[in-house]
Amino acid sequence: MTDKPPVKKQPRDVTKYRYKDALFSPKHVVCAVRLRPMCLGHILLLQAINSPYITSTENTDSSAEDLYLAVLICGMSFEDGERFIKDDKFYQKLKRQFEKTLIKDIKSKDKWSYKVENVKFQNYLKYYLLSMPKYETLFESKGLTSGMDWIAGTVTLFKKQNTESEVLNMSLVKLFYEQCSMFEAEGGIRVQNVGDKVSEIIITKKGEPIPHYGHTS
Repeated sequence: MTDKPPVKKQPRDVTKYRYKDALFSPKHVVCAVRLRPMCLGHILLLQAINSPYITSTENTDSSAEDLYLAVLICGMSFEDGERFIKDDKFYQKLKRQFEKTLIKDIKSKDKWSYKVENVKFQNYLKYYLLSMPKYETLFESKGLTSGMDWIAGTVTLFKKQNTESEVLNMSLVKLFYEQCSMFEAEGGIRVQNVGDKVSEIIITKKGEPIPHYGHTS
């Protein structure tokens, strides 16, 4: 009898884990503003104005003015947001429009609460900033850095196939999942898929997300 030839292992689909979440973002509306999917550009803009929201997703020291500025920025593209914080005329114009819309929204509701809107915005931040899939590190990668170095490295990595504008405006959920796909395809990490029993067995030592600005453990 001859030995049976070994069964060829099928390559693993590294993009299957909840990728639909990266393509179809939930609707977030805060202070009557429809927020765009959070992106690297929003993080950079919130850092530029020293927004307390970007230092922690459990922020409790933000003022109403902090909330309104953050909401306006996250309701724009990176390019419009950059103009918003640099061009005073554009800033004043959008601020007046926002105030009119906000007043109208407050009057249309029996109960309107700043605290409720603040919590809604924090939930929006958590949805995006904490959306990195869990993974096991198999070997060190140049892409696994933190803070501003991570942001700069991510922009450089994605600019190979995208324009800088596309990278800065890409949903963080989509960006994180695509980045994990790249690293996993290279063999640097092992992503824990939902319902993936093999991953649940393999990931015994590490199940931490790739470090990125705004992540809290």
